Amino acid sequence: LSNNQSVRGKHPESFGANIERGRGLSFRLLSPLLFFAPEAHLAAFEDVFCDDVLNTITWKDFASKMEDSFTEYVAYATILLNANVAYLAIPTINGPSSSSASVVSMVSMIVSLGSIVTGLLLMRWRRMSGEFAEEVFKYLYPEKGSLKFVARRTQRLALLYSLPYALLLWG
Repeated sequence: LSNNQSVRGKHPESFGANIERGRGLSFRLLSPLLFFAPEAHLAAFEDVFCDDVLNTITWKDFASKMEDSFTEYVAYATILLNANVAYLAIPTINGPSSSSASVVSMVSMIVSLGSIVTGLLLMRWRRMSGEFAEEVFKYLYPEKGSLKFVARRTQRLALLYSLPYALLLWG
């Protein structure tokens, strides 16, 4: 077996089966608005967890890939922010009667800034926590947590991880 295959197969009470069964209402509503990025992150979490155990090596690889993605999103959002600022700096566009294009550009600026801030915060969170796999395991598996509770927390984490990408696309 590889490091992400279960000895028990697809056990009905396992972490992955619980994620597939019980997506919360907020997750189902926000996922299309976030371009279904949370679904991809949730599938990645299923690969990281095996038999309700967090594989440290797999998690570190996953977290490293996520940090690289956040870095790219921040760079793209910064470029988009600069383009919007340059567009709004043109005197004829941002005159006394603001056009709809300038309003859209301002909204794009705000969303790009949101992508930058969330990406930087997630990168900082990743770098500041010493043994990140242990922190995630403690967050997902509190002492008295049921598998449904773990699935909800994993869905929240997937939503959080998808914010920089989705905000960049909305920008």
